[in-house]
Amino acid sequence: MRRTLLTRLLPTVITVGLVAALWVTLAPPQLGGRTMLATSYGSSMEPMLERGDVLILRKGDPAEVGDVVGYHSALLGRLVVHRVHRIEDGRLVMKGDNNTFLDPDLVKQSEVVGHLALHVPAAGFLIEEVRKPQSAAAFGVFAAFFLVGFGGGRRRRDDDDDDEVEVDGRGPSLRVLWHGHALWAIGSLAVAAAVVAAVGFGRDAESSVRAPLFTQKGTFSYSAPAAGDVYPGGPAGTGDTIFLAATRSLALRFDYARTAGDLAGSAGLVADVESTNGWRHSITLEPAVKLGRKGTVTATLDLAAVRSLLDRLEARTGLVGAPYDVRIRARIGLLGEIRGSAIRETWSPELRFALDAVTLAPVRERIAQTRTATAARMIPAEVALGPVTPTVRSLRLLGIAGLVLASLLFALVTLLERRTRVPGAAAAIARRLRHGMVDVDSIDVSEVAVVVDLGSIDELIVLAEEYQRLVLHQQHGTDHTYTVVEGGTVYRYLLHGPSPALAVAA
Repeated sequence: MRRTLLTRLLPTVITVGLVAALWVTLAPPQLGGRTMLATSYGSSMEPMLERGDVLILRKGDPAEVGDVVGYHSALLGRLVVHRVHRIEDGRLVMKGDNNTFLDPDLVKQSEVVGHLALHVPAAGFLIEEVRKPQSAAAFGVFAAFFLVGFGGGRRRRDDDDDDEVEVDGRGPSLRVLWHGHALWAIGSLAVAAAVVAAVGFGRDAESSVRAPLFTQKGTFSYSAPAAGDVYPGGPAGTGDTIFLAATRSLALRFDYARTAGDLAGSAGLVADVESTNGWRHSITLEPAVKLGRKGTVTATLDLAAVRSLLDRLEARTGLVGAPYDVRIRARIGLLGEIRGSAIRETWSPELRFALDAVTLAPVRERIAQTRTATAARMIPAEVALGPVTPTVRSLRLLGIAGLVLASLLFALVTLLERRTRVPGAAAAIARRLRHGMVDVDSIDVSEVAVVVDLGSIDELIVLAEEYQRLVLHQQHGTDHTYTVVEGGTVYRYLLHGPSPALAVAA
C-alpha cells in the first residue's frame, strides 16, 4: 500500500517537534538557552546533593531565601551551587547545607546562573568519562557513522513498493553513482563535524584567569638630625647609616598611592625588633589612620629607647643578640568593592635595618614597593589547533552547524533520489532484469525477417536466458519496449504506460 503525503511527513514533523521541545528545555546559555548542566564535586550540599550528581540549573525568577542556585564564585574561580541563606542590601548570602560557615561571596541577582531544577544522582561520573577527549571523539565518530550508515543504505522495499524504480534504464547507474558519492561526502562532513563538536564539548567553555584590579605603591624615607661634621651637608637622609652616638631619633615617612578604587583604607607604622636567638619585640609607632587613594603616614623611632631596651635585655639574660634586625612595617588594610569583586586586602611593605651597639644601617636599598591586587575572571576558553586558536564555544557551534548541515544535505539527497523514481510495471521489470538489460535509443528491424510480439515479460525473460542474450530496453514517453534479438528473429514485449491525463489524475 502506497504511503500518503501525510504519513510520509508525520515522522519528520514529530522529530522536528521533539527536537524543538528539547532545544527549548535543554539549550545551554552559550546557544541562547536557559539551561546549564553541572556536576557536584564536593560535599557542601550533602545529603541533598552528593559527589558525582548531575545538576540541571535553569535561569528563572530572582532567587529567594531557601532557593538552591548556582553562581560563579570570584574567590574560588568556579561554579558554586549553594542555598540562599539570607539577603542583605539586595545581595545573596550563600551557604552550603553541610557547611558551618557562610560563603565569602556576596552574590548579585544578576550573577545567579540558574535555579536547581533537577539533579540526577551519580550521573556525573559517566559524563566526565564522555567529556574526555578520547571518549568524546570515539563517540562522535561512532554517531556519525551510524547516521551515515542509517541513511546511506538503500531502503529495503516491501512488496507493496515494488512499483518504484528509476526513470528509463539509463537512470539507475547514474543515480546510484551520484547518490553514493553524495552520501560519502555527507558522511565525511558528519564525521568531521562530530569530531569538532566532541573537542568543543569535551572542554569547559570558560577558563578562570587572574585579572588586575588595582596597584598599590608605598615609598619609605627617613631622616635623622645630626651635627654637620658627621653628615656633610646636613642631617642624615634615606640610604645613610645612622650613628647612634650622633642622633637619638629617626624620623620615618611612608608615602602611599593606589591606582583605582573607592575603598575604605587605613595605614599605620610598626617597628619590629628581632634578635638572632629568637627574641622579638614590636613597637607601635603610629596607630592606624584613615587612608584614601593617596596618603602619607609619619612617625618617629626613638633610637635611644630602643638601645636602652636592648641593653636591659642583654643584662638580664646574659645573651648578646647583636646585630639586631629592625623592620619598619606599614600595615595597610583595604575594604570595599571594585567592579563587582569584594575587596578585603592587607599589605605590609617594610624597610629593614641592622642594629648593633654603634649603628643602624639600612639592609636593602629598595625603599619603593608595589603590590597588585587581582581577582578571578572568567574568559572564553581556547583550543590550540596548529596556527589557529578557536574558542571552545566556536568549536561547539561549528560542530553543531556541521551536523545540522549534514542532516539537511542528507534529507535533500534523499528527496532528490526519491524524485527520480516513477511508479509502474516498468519499475518491477527493471528490478528483475537489473544487469541483464541495456538501454538503447532505437532498434533497427529493417533487416530482420521475423518480429514476434510476446504477451508477457516472463516469456521474454525465458528467451533471453535460453539464448543468453541481453534485453534491449527502449522508452518512448510512457511506453516501454523490451527486445531480444536472436539470429533473424526479434522477440518483443510492449508495455504501454498511462496517458498523461490519467497520470495526472492518479
